[in-house]
Amino acid sequence: MEAMNNLKTLLQGLKEISSSPLALIGYVTLVIAWVSYLRQRSRLSRIKDVPRGERSEILEREFEIRPRKGISAEQWLRMRTHKFLFSSFLVTLAFVIVLAWLWTTERQYHIALQLEDEQKHWIDDAQVDTSVPSIIRKGTHSWQIEISEVNKPRDGRVLIHAENHIDFLNGSAQLTLDSDHSPSVLLTMKKDRSARAIGRIVDEKGKPISEGLVYVIGFENEAVRTSEGGQFDLPAHAAPLEWIRIHIEKDGYRTEDATYHAGVDSSPIVLTRKMKNESN
Repeated sequence: MEAMNNLKTLLQGLKEISSSPLALIGYVTLVIAWVSYLRQRSRLSRIKDVPRGERSEILEREFEIRPRKGISAEQWLRMRTHKFLFSSFLVTLAFVIVLAWLWTTERQYHIALQLEDEQKHWIDDAQVDTSVPSIIRKGTHSWQIEISEVNKPRDGRVLIHAENHIDFLNGSAQLTLDSDHSPSVLLTMKKDRSARAIGRIVDEKGKPISEGLVYVIGFENEAVRTSEGGQFDLPAHAAPLEWIRIHIEKDGYRTEDATYHAGVDSSPIVLTRKMKNESN
């Protein structure tokens, strides 16, 4: 009866542990080990109720066990019980270690991240970051992001950001962490075109040239005129610090195509006056 009650207690946790196959196997092994121990202890209790002279006979007849010479039935069963107790303890210890490992592993989110550009080409070189503490590992055409349950925001929302400084690409994606601990994210990175072309046009003496025509080559329809101070400001269609080509022209001056850093007010661009009878 005692063995059955203990078995019932052990089996009560079966429902909770069944979600993990490895933990389930460990749990069943644990139950078998402790049932074996309880069975041996029950045998020892029964043998104790039998007169000493009849114990060996009962042990051989009912349990088909013949103790070694010089060892009483009670001694033999006690040795066996201690052996099963020690084995059960080792199984329990191993089970606890496995559970601790599973608890640590399963309470983490393992996010598979892949990056692509606007032409659907895979990106294999980028700097990836998240809005919460995480461990990021680079794989082949992918990144593995590990986020602990402890660092999960209350609303579960995590922002993943990626940048490629060589090709001036960047992108972000928002992920909501929920019951799926192994989500996948495909992030499309776009070229940064936020910078502006800004600068100043002067003549050979450093005087500003107003009403000069300026445009980014390839975007002639967005041409602007320089101000009285010779300044210009227009969309660069490029990322900050990306090289662009600017076209500048002004009546009476030689036309200039300058290579320029987008988003940076560099040194003034100098236009030289045309010689007499000189054409563009």
